[in-house]
Amino acid sequence: MEHNLFALWHYVDEPRHAKRAVNRSSFTPKPRAEQMPGPARLSVPVFRQKTCAKAKGGCGEKFKPARAMQMACSPDCAWSMARHEGAKKAAVLARDDKARTRVALEAIKTVPTLKKEAQKAFNAWVRGRDAALPCISCGAPPPDLSGLHAGRDCGHYRSTGSADHLRYTEDNAAGQCVRCNQWGAGKAVEYRIGLIARIGRARVEALESNNTPVKWTRDGLREIRDRYRAKAARLRKGME
Repeated sequence: MEHNLFALWHYVDEPRHAKRAVNRSSFTPKPRAEQMPGPARLSVPVFRQKTCAKAKGGCGEKFKPARAMQMACSPDCAWSMARHEGAKKAAVLARDDKARTRVALEAIKTVPTLKKEAQKAFNAWVRGRDAALPCISCGAPPPDLSGLHAGRDCGHYRSTGSADHLRYTEDNAAGQCVRCNQWGAGKAVEYRIGLIARIGRARVEALESNNTPVKWTRDGLREIRDRYRAKAARLRKGME
């Protein structure tokens, strides 16, 4: 009986002991505490000395940063830099908005508005072209611009009201004193005599016989305006 019980116990427990033996054979013991590696020592980075940028809103003093991307020497300077950057971005946005507004306003300009702008640019160029010449009607020398009503107008031989198609024709316009142009009704007879002496009878008669109508377009008026603005600017710089 005892033999049988021992045989039964041996039969039941042998696989369990064998399995444990296998597990123990594959187990790797942990190293001792003194063999465990210690914690790695962290090195404190040392950054190069910087200048608190005055152009960006800082104080302009030198400092040693604690972080790689640190730009300000103190919280006050950091706040000042942030305000400076915000104002700079706001200025850029305002400039872009102004440019977009200018483009939008230019797109909706009407023909009468563009005619006025082109006429203003053309007249300015004529006054600059004839600044050193006498008045086309009375022959008065170039005026002293410091006096009262001493300016010089752009006078048209054939007026813009009766000959709208010649309002931007260079032969049809000349420098004229304010008295002749505004108070003397243009003095057409004297104007014709002076114009013949300046450009010749053939060109004056070509103006008088030119009755070809012109249909002004917005793009055409913009081209005239921009062209005479550029010519007037070159005159002011002495390039023409």
